Amino acid sequence: MVKKPRLLLLDEPTASLDNQSKIYVKEKMLELKSQGTTMIGIFHDIEFMETVIDKTFTMAKGTISESGVA
Repeated sequence: MVKKPRLLLLDEPTASLDNQSKIYVKEKMLELKSQGTTMIGIFHDIEFMETVIDKTFTMAKGTISESGVA
């Protein structure tokens, strides 16, 4: 990335990636996180998600609720 973003919106960042690419994405996400970047993501890969998140939110029937803190 040319500039460090303050916010990243991620829509299934690991969809269709092989394991090596997932590791690379995870490393970059954790690096950006350590630099203060806020990330909001939609994940279907729950195992991956649990390694990079601080909080989870659930959306059901148009309502968003906090599910927990990782």
